[in-house]
Amino acid sequence: MIRIHILTIFLLNIAFSKEEYFLNRYEYGRALYDNPRGISCKNCHGINGEEKTILRYTKRKQEKKIATKDIKKLSFKEFSKKLNSNSKSIMPKYYLSDDELFSIYYYLQNKEKN
Repeated sequence: MIRIHILTIFLLNIAFSKEEYFLNRYEYGRALYDNPRGISCKNCHGINGEEKTILRYTKRKQEKKIATKDIKKLSFKEFSKKLNSNSKSIMPKYYLSDDELFSIYYYLQNKEKN
């Protein structure tokens, strides 16, 4: 299964290495958002990149939650900084190129328009 995903990403990168693209930026961003490196962004950020509760628990008789933020509201600078951060976080490290980051960001920003 992981080999299929790696092959898909490889083919998408080849598609963007030519003057005429096989996929447009929106489609490329959607493919990456759905499965950038074996873990789908939408599992934690939802279909539209919205805030989503991942886990609820009780600590000292108080309900707590771990939730993602609405990533559509971030600037590209904030978006790429969060994805490239080496800080300890629940967010996995994806090692995406700048082009891949921008394609995902572009997809989220234009999702409602398409």
